[in-house]
Amino acid sequence: MPSCSPPARLERARPLLGTRVAVSVGGLASAAAHRAIDAAFGEVARIHALMSFHDSASELSRLNRSAAEGPVAVDPLTFETIDKALRLAAASDGAFDPTVGAAVIRAGALPEPAGAPRADPAADWRDVQLHPAAGTVSFTRPLRLDLCGIAKGFAVDRAVSALQEAGAVIGLVNAGGDLRVFGAPERIALRTGAELDDVAPLLELADGAAASSGDLGAAGEDPPMAVHLAGARSRRRRGRFTCVAAPECVWADGLTKVVLARGARSAATLRAFGARAYVLSPDRGWRSYGAAA
Repeated sequence: MPSCSPPARLERARPLLGTRVAVSVGGLASAAAHRAIDAAFGEVARIHALMSFHDSASELSRLNRSAAEGPVAVDPLTFETIDKALRLAAASDGAFDPTVGAAVIRAGALPEPAGAPRADPAADWRDVQLHPAAGTVSFTRPLRLDLCGIAKGFAVDRAVSALQEAGAVIGLVNAGGDLRVFGAPERIALRTGAELDDVAPLLELADGAAASSGDLGAAGEDPPMAVHLAGARSRRRRGRFTCVAAPECVWADGLTKVVLARGARSAATLRAFGARAYVLSPDRGWRSYGAAA
C-alpha cells in the first residue's frame, strides 16, 4: 500500500555570498525539490554577481566608477536593492548608510575600486539618486556605494520566492545566519559565540526572517560587517550582539546595523518595519525592543 505521508524535507548547501548558504524544502517530491533548490541557489548567485563590491565586473562596481558622471542603467534587482537601502537610510536618519564604503576602505576592510573617481568625504546616502522611469542610478558626487549590509538579506528573500514559486510549502534559507522560513516553525537559539555566561534565548519563527550581527571580536559573527555599517559614522560601545526578527530578511539584515548603532533609540525604526530586536550587551544582559513579538 503506498504511503500517504508527505515527502521528507530535503536540504543542500553551497558556498555563496562569502558564506555557507543552506536551503531546505518540504512538500515536494525529490526531483522537484532539487529543481526548487537549484532555482533558489540561482537567485542567490545572481544577487552576488550583480552587487559584489570586490568584483570589478559587477553592476555595483560599475556604479562606483561611473554614476557620478551620469545615470547608469542597472538590473531591476540592483535597482530594488538600492531603493530598499535608501528607504532604510531615510527611516533611520542615516544610521544605516549604504555609502560608507569610503570609510570602510580607509579602515582596510574593503579594497579601493579600480577606476573609480576619488570619493567625496562629504557624500552620504542622499547623494544616491534613483530614476524609476529609466531604471537608472546616478550619484550627485563621487562616493562608494556598498550594499553588503542589506544584499545578503535580499538574496535570502529572493531564494525563498524561488522555492515558493516552485511549489514548496515548507522551506528555509540560511545564509550565514541571515535566514527566512515559511510553512513550518523553526526554533533558533540566539548564540553569540562569545564567552558569556548568559543562556541563549530561543526565537521561534513560523513565517518570517531573522538576522544577527555584533562587535564581539573574534567570536562574533562578522565584526568587519558590524564596523562597516553600524560604526563607520557612529560612536558606540563594543561587545554587543543583536538579532532582528522581521517579516522579510532584507529588513532584518539591514536593521541589525541600525540597532548596533542606535540601541534602544532604534525602536521606532524597528516598529516601522514590523521588526523586533533582541540585544545582548555585557553590562545589561539580554533586552528586546521594537514591534510586538
